[in-house]
Amino acid sequence: MTDIELTDWRGNTYTVGTKVIYAAMSGRSVELQEATVLAIEKKYKDSETYSWKILKPGQAVPHRRIWNRDQQDYVDSNEEVETKLSVKLQPNGKGSRNFSMRNDSIISWIDPEGNEHSHDEMEEILKAIHGPRSSWGGPTGYTYTQHWIPQDFGWERKETYVLPRPVTISIIDNITVV
Repeated sequence: MTDIELTDWRGNTYTVGTKVIYAAMSGRSVELQEATVLAIEKKYKDSETYSWKILKPGQAVPHRRIWNRDQQDYVDSNEEVETKLSVKLQPNGKGSRNFSMRNDSIISWIDPEGNEHSHDEMEEILKAIHGPRSSWGGPTGYTYTQHWIPQDFGWERKETYVLPRPVTISIIDNITVV
């Protein structure tokens, strides 16, 4: 639903397209993430599937179904089912602790001929040309692996950043307009 306007805890209004900050969990830590609002959706609790479904524009909120002993069937009551608002956000990768950027890039390698390869392909090609990586025992008996340095063989590293996947949050009280 794009016609819904909400206000943050400071009284600033936001709608689709507004840049906001929200709290996101990463393990046991919390960080602030910056994102753009993609959608504001009103949802209702479906009594048949017990799941939240999006209320389409113009659609009335369904009524709660209750068991009627006399009719031995479920009937609609005058009471509406439970509803809630949720906000769908597109994180832009900027956060207070940068936790979300950890897996948001794709590493590939360009060989001396200009061909692009994934990291795994690069390892297989270098192994075929230069043999397996060597290992040596450290002073405490641990084995350390000596890694190839692809740049030594004329390879270039290419990093492509991708946006994190959109998130939908239901606790919208802490959203802050940027």
